[in-house]
Amino acid sequence: YVRVGLKHSSDVVDEYTFSTSYGVEYGIQTKTDDVFTPLGSYKAKKFVARKTMGFYSIAVYVYEKDNGTRVTQRQELKNEVELLMKGDEVSFFEHFSGDGGCEIRLGSFVSKQEAEDYLLRLAVKLEGTLETRIIYEDKSTVYLFDESGNAVVGFTGTDAEHALCVRPLVNEGETVYLKAGSLEYEGMLEFRRYEKNTVDGISVINVMPTDRYIACVMSYEISPSSAHEVQKAFSIAVRNYTYHGIDKHKSVNFDLCCDTHCQAYRGTKRANATTDK
Repeated sequence: YVRVGLKHSSDVVDEYTFSTSYGVEYGIQTKTDDVFTPLGSYKAKKFVARKTMGFYSIAVYVYEKDNGTRVTQRQELKNEVELLMKGDEVSFFEHFSGDGGCEIRLGSFVSKQEAEDYLLRLAVKLEGTLETRIIYEDKSTVYLFDESGNAVVGFTGTDAEHALCVRPLVNEGETVYLKAGSLEYEGMLEFRRYEKNTVDGISVINVMPTDRYIACVMSYEISPSSAHEVQKAFSIAVRNYTYHGIDKHKSVNFDLCCDTHCQAYRGTKRANATTDK
């Protein structure tokens, strides 16, 4: 696999809109070995990754009584929260962290006072093992919303090793892309909070098979009408550059950028049978 930076460094964004045919599977991507750990799925056609929630929320989580370490049994926590919320029309979503932690975020309150008032009403039902705190915004965090503004999932990554990642839901035998504007991407999109000096935003990384990346680069770097032998020679050059430059942007958590600083990469739309060979 190769990790291609689409939005990075000073080019990071406050939010990133993308779409797909059926929905996404979301999870945690581990950078070193490119392992994707799925955490859930969500059916919608349009999504927005954001660096802020834009509202107040109540975090509910569990601490073990003996040593204070965080419990990560998701289903147990979800069951407790669902019982707690029974009869209330307040939305909630899961929020994960790179250290394996999980908490539930309740509500989308317009003010801290509104969140505090709701928390007071909840207090009589809270179990002794459940802890709460009011959240407005988190550092080092990325949120995923659907097109209606409903929060899907949140992730706080305080290390370079883990990040929130999505891949498209597919029907068997069908190729489905993640689309951003006029561009289409294969594989997965990874979202990281980038905070350095005065820059604060979301970096977006396309994680995809190396052979497909090379085919996509060729579709922009050389004319498909070029002689077959020329294309073969050029593909060797692209492949060599890819493997030799794989750590070029290691400091910002991807391999190669999508610009001519590395190799021109504009997604998969122009890749065709000629460049696939």
